[in-house]
Amino acid sequence: MTLDDRIKKDLDDLYNKGEIDGAKDLDDLVKTDKSKYRNLQNLANTPEKQKTLQRYMMDQTSFATRALPVYDGGKRDAKTVMVMLNPGNGVENANRELLYELKKRNMSKMFKKLSCGNACPQVGLNNNNLTGDIKNYNDFNANYGDWDRWRMDNFDLKQAFFLRHWKNCGVGLDEDNLKYIIDYQSSKNDEEKAEVHKRQLEEKRKVLMEKRQLELVPYASRSFSSINKKKISKIFPYVETLFHEIFSYDREFVIFCSRKFEEVFQAYSGDKKYPGTIDFIHYEDKDNLKGAKLTVSCSVIRINYDNKSIKAIIANTFPNQALPNAYDLMAAYGEFCYNCLLKHLP
Repeated sequence: MTLDDRIKKDLDDLYNKGEIDGAKDLDDLVKTDKSKYRNLQNLANTPEKQKTLQRYMMDQTSFATRALPVYDGGKRDAKTVMVMLNPGNGVENANRELLYELKKRNMSKMFKKLSCGNACPQVGLNNNNLTGDIKNYNDFNANYGDWDRWRMDNFDLKQAFFLRHWKNCGVGLDEDNLKYIIDYQSSKNDEEKAEVHKRQLEEKRKVLMEKRQLELVPYASRSFSSINKKKISKIFPYVETLFHEIFSYDREFVIFCSRKFEEVFQAYSGDKKYPGTIDFIHYEDKDNLKGAKLTVSCSVIRINYDNKSIKAIIANTFPNQALPNAYDLMAAYGEFCYNCLLKHLP
């Protein structure tokens, strides 16, 4: 399935069934915490408590099944693609925020139906044509950087610093801004703090608007920890969708932002349906990055798809908790990955 096919299928599921089949099919792919369920089970000795338990159990899935999927963001034909594992939001939160997310994107038809179900007049709502809502969904994702331009977010900004030394990445980052942010981020002076904030928002907007961001799994979860090896093949169709989207345009750089991609790609390449799809070319690590007690690493791979190939990087250390606020460290790690990839480019 192409990216557009998947988006249409998921939104149709949500509209007609109230849940997304794709998200349900991936249940048990990653661990969920069942401890609260076990406690509730012991206490659910009345009908009211049973209802509470049933509502809770609806959120005890690996991924959010009743939330908007997030497949992509930014410029579709961008030179640089950064791929994340999945949207980082708790299942319960993501499910609860559905109506807010629909309203935010002006997805009015879905909002009207899902906000009150059969309690509302269904005039025009039984027609399954979601063309307008799908267009608004895609427009919002492409222009999220503009919509979110006044909110600071370290996860988004760290991507700008990661790309600081990537020549020809197409994002148009301002080196003066990046340097000023690093130099004055700890300033106590109100004017300097305000200037840092202003420049942070500028660079955050650029990296959201001018690169392409894709998600391996478009369904939210708080974490993407231990992958159930017995279920890992369920991700492979999503890998195919990723590759189709990546190879649909000319790309300069493709960056996979987690060590987990190595595990997924090794299993994917070992599947008889996908022989020789991914070649692992080189692994490199480095101790004490910029004097910090931090070991970083990356892997260079070659993706072969649809009679084309591209060399890409798996940035193993990208999710490390030591990096989001340490902009100079993130920039140094990005440069390390860039130089590692350059050694294997023509």
